[in-house]
Amino acid sequence: MYLFPGIIWKGPNQKKNLYLTFDDGPGTGTLPILDILKSKGVKASFFLLGSQMEMHPELVERILDDGHQIANHSYLHSRGKEMESVQYLEGANQTRALLNGYQGQVKSHFFRPPYGQMTFRQYRSLVKEGFKIAMYSLMPGDFDASISDEECLQRLKALTKAGDIIVLHDNQKSMNRLVKILPQYIDYCLSRGFQFDLLP
Repeated sequence: MYLFPGIIWKGPNQKKNLYLTFDDGPGTGTLPILDILKSKGVKASFFLLGSQMEMHPELVERILDDGHQIANHSYLHSRGKEMESVQYLEGANQTRALLNGYQGQVKSHFFRPPYGQMTFRQYRSLVKEGFKIAMYSLMPGDFDASISDEECLQRLKALTKAGDIIVLHDNQKSMNRLVKILPQYIDYCLSRGFQFDLLP
């Protein structure tokens, strides 16, 4: 998929930039993550599910009030290979309409496919509709119960490189882990001259 021009895997790295992103919200884990980011003075990009946005509009408002970026993670977190392309695109457009409905929100064109997967036909349809597909270069497995909190943190520290788009999750499954390790990871990165930025 590196050959596909409509997909980004990394961001600009001239200033040792890192791009912290959170998938699957807004939900249970969003508020504690927002509190951590605010305490550290760090901005991030939140890839939101349309169905979750409808249930938690107050969390979307808080994300925006704190100066973060909101983007599209589909409507129901469905696997692309299990859906027709027309349905898949409808879900993406439904969520885009929700994103663009927030007062003062810059029109959002970023889309991240659930599970990082989509068919080639879905890819072509999304690009034709003007979506910019944002994948990621670092996924430490914050959702993976088979690894410890410390293992997840060490994986982040060992693999982080300038320009990385890092994907974490603001959901119930990852919340307890991220409350423990996210402050440590942010401090580690800042101490080594990295800076966090929004996706360009």
